[in-house]
Amino acid sequence: MADRIDFKLSVTPIIGLGADPQGSGGAEVLSADIKGTIGGGNSNLVWAGNDIAAWDMSNATPASRVHVHVTANATSLATLSTNGIFIKNTGFDFDDTKANNVGTTTVAEAAGVTVTITPTGGPVIANLAGGEAIFLPNPADTAFVLGVSSGTDYPAVQYATLD
Repeated sequence: MADRIDFKLSVTPIIGLGADPQGSGGAEVLSADIKGTIGGGNSNLVWAGNDIAAWDMSNATPASRVHVHVTANATSLATLSTNGIFIKNTGFDFDDTKANNVGTTTVAEAAGVTVTITPTGGPVIANLAGGEAIFLPNPADTAFVLGVSSGTDYPAVQYATLD
């Protein structure tokens, strides 16, 4: 069997209804426009199967290997001949004293801090809140620069470039 990438995405728009006249809490319903979930994916995207950068392969036991996260402070992730790239805002601070660089402090979501993703020479293509992720299959040969929407609270970012 060939090496491959399997990914899926689904989106369900939900509308919150206001409280009823008796003061009961409002319900949530599916959007009347879409009426369900939309999504897509691929279970046979070709992958070269090369080692994945930033995964600590020094431990002989695969289950003990850890991802070494990067900071959202202007880190550049190259995608030259890449079959896919995964980027996730962990929601926690970057802490280089930890084995995987993920701290224990939640980055100030109340202040609206998000991880921004900007391709070289382009506009911001995504703002990821804590826990949010994006996967781009077969991205163009470019570099994606990570940043934050405001302030200097830099989250730890999990990523995988699948070459």
